[in-house]
Amino acid sequence: MILRLKNCELEIHFLFAAAMTLMLILDTGGTAALGAASCAAHECGHLLCLLIFGESPRRIYLGAFGMRIERGGTLRLSLWRECAAALAGPAVNLLLAGLFAALQSEEIPAFRSAALVNLGLALFNLLPVETLDGGRALYYLLSAGSVPEERARQICGKASLIVLIPLICLGAALLVHSGYNFTLLLVSVYLFLLLMFKEK
Repeated sequence: MILRLKNCELEIHFLFAAAMTLMLILDTGGTAALGAASCAAHECGHLLCLLIFGESPRRIYLGAFGMRIERGGTLRLSLWRECAAALAGPAVNLLLAGLFAALQSEEIPAFRSAALVNLGLALFNLLPVETLDGGRALYYLLSAGSVPEERARQICGKASLIVLIPLICLGAALLVHSGYNFTLLLVSVYLFLLLMFKEK
């Protein structure tokens, strides 16, 4: 499905809609809804930061593996602003985590869950892995300094492997220990494959 919002095209893939629907139907505790809302707030953080810098999105794609923002190409942001835009998503999640943690009480246990979900999402995205916000921010920080572009890419690639290999092992151990929790393993392997594909 494709919607047009002024100069921006919003494309919602069938797999995204199907995955969201299935997740919300199967989720009885409300964690999936919290996760979806936290992810939406995360992406809104990126969008808001880009809009503040004067960059408008040309296309927003919602697919099976998340959201992708394609820019209008009317403006070239500085490396420092690119870094700020990359960190804006996790920053929103950290702010929400702090807000919900401050509001949590025994009467409203959902606030504690919302704080934990936002904190987990922020920390995961801040990992120095190329395809995550932390990896992009690391690249922009290195490039903004005295590190040549190619060397910055090599450093980010090595940092990604250093983080992903233990993460895959941890995900496998978690799956064996729990017998059903495969989320960390699945996400880690997916990020590893993206990294390998990019290298090739």
